[in-house]
Amino acid sequence: MLAGDAAHQMPPFLGQGLNSGIRDAANLAWRLARVTTGAAPQTLLDDYAAERGDQIEWIVRESVLLGGIICTTDLKEAAQRDEALKRSSSLRELAQTSRPLRTGTLRDDPGAGSLGLQARVGIGGRVRMLDELSSEPGRFMLIGADCDPTEALDPALAACWRSLDGMSVHFGTPGWVDVDGTYREWFDALDARVVLVRPDFHVFGTAPGDTASTNLLVADLLRRVTHRKTSHEAKSQAASWRGGGNARCSS
Repeated sequence: MLAGDAAHQMPPFLGQGLNSGIRDAANLAWRLARVTTGAAPQTLLDDYAAERGDQIEWIVRESVLLGGIICTTDLKEAAQRDEALKRSSSLRELAQTSRPLRTGTLRDDPGAGSLGLQARVGIGGRVRMLDELSSEPGRFMLIGADCDPTEALDPALAACWRSLDGMSVHFGTPGWVDVDGTYREWFDALDARVVLVRPDFHVFGTAPGDTASTNLLVADLLRRVTHRKTSHEAKSQAASWRGGGNARCSS
């Protein structure tokens, strides 16, 4: 597998060479960990190329565009550029360094592919950033706006979640404290009450928070990151989870 400068030569104008390499490594590491232990099929690695290739292509285009603006050598064109930039009300749009993933190991919903929120939370009198209080980073994480999402999972599905080394955090009583109200705003913006975040901090998908939708969210993840079932098997298992019946972990 290729990552970092071995996979892409990044123009310097957005400073995204090292950042892109780090994103590559974060995206690839959890996939390799599952594939090399036999917990996931090798096809899981295909999504690495799809996700990173699409995003890198966009960043390279943006870097080249900005380079054209920066490297203007004609004095008249440079003066026109400077005046245009002074009048612009959207300078920040010229320096975007990333965008949500659009394809790959993602659920088909509007929040999927965006980065998970990293903000201040509190518990037991301590206030830290989320990743400082939620055990070690780099795990699948269910984040609940009001209650613990894992309490809604079918027992067998909950066992599958634990087999992924998945963890959960939640706000509300008696959960964590949303210190600055940023998580409340985040959930509202996503129109969701449960968010499933991948080990590389990208959102896999969201759910309204009821029992059925939470079970299906986790079931969708398992079908993507474990040995996949046939369509018939997947539909049968999804129906089982909707109805609260027993299910067997596929990995």
